Amino acid sequence: MHPADIVILVVLALSLIFGFSRGLVREAIALAGWVLAIYLARAYNEPMAAWLAQWVSTPSVRLVMSYGSLFLGTLVVCSLGGHAISMMLRAGGLSLLDRFFGGLFGVLRGVVLCLIALMLMAPFIREDVWFREAQLPRAILKYESLARQLKDKAIATVRSPTASESASQ
Repeated sequence: MHPADIVILVVLALSLIFGFSRGLVREAIALAGWVLAIYLARAYNEPMAAWLAQWVSTPSVRLVMSYGSLFLGTLVVCSLGGHAISMMLRAGGLSLLDRFFGGLFGVLRGVVLCLIALMLMAPFIREDVWFREAQLPRAILKYESLARQLKDKAIATVRSPTASESASQ
């Protein structure tokens, strides 16, 4: 087995283990927490920085403190919420099912991480000997066009106004 294949298998195995140990609910809430943290930090960074002006005089420090506290605060709240829900599932006897699907989610996350890494490296490695010899990098890159389509659709969805906004204009 080629070393590149081993690296990918290690990434997938670690992601599986983390997903299984945390469970689907915590994994999903963690992912949603990252998205929410980015959104809230971007949306409310300036208002919070303005509020911090009464204590912090340097604008750049206010912005960093504001962004960091919004981002980290959101991650902490989501993590605590995910842990609480996970404990309720465990008490209800659904822990094994939650962990099983968490493991599947973990493998999917590992594939996505490997796909992103390989897509970033692809222009530089396609002609390398190791890339031609390894099996898994080429197998994962078969999903490159699907990933690009999903990325384009996600960007278009984020950029387009909602139906209610366009109806009011």
